[in-house]
Amino acid sequence: MAERKIRPMSLCVFRHAGRILVFCGYDPVEKEKFYRPLGGGVKFSESAEKALRREIKEELGASVTCVKLLGILENKFTYRGKPGHEITFIFDGKFKDKSHYKIINIPASEGGDRKIKTKWIDPYKKKRNTPLYPEGLAELLEECKVKGI
Repeated sequence: MAERKIRPMSLCVFRHAGRILVFCGYDPVEKEKFYRPLGGGVKFSESAEKALRREIKEELGASVTCVKLLGILENKFTYRGKPGHEITFIFDGKFKDKSHYKIINIPASEGGDRKIKTKWIDPYKKKRNTPLYPEGLAELLEECKVKGI
């Protein structure tokens, strides 16, 4: 069996009016919808912040400013029937172009040609039908809110 590797990830939490921007994912094996902030993998020799800026440019065609590390989460999960393990850098960031905050579903793509759906959600909602990943993100955001970060 091939050795599984831990994948470093960088995700950006864009916060606006009590909501965060997420992409709407779906696991066809579990038949589960989920939400996750945008971002992606960190390449070898690339900093987590540089990866974040690259991924947001690739996915949204947007530039990020005021980038600040909020925390790091370890994420063990199963997706499409396969186990995954990520070390996820969670960043706060702002859109350089403020007009993005007025768009309900910002057009996005993954891998250049695969369109993905985005939306603004309330990360503090206690009872959620659609889970927010990575696990621990809602608690991290709540802690940042309490600390005024």
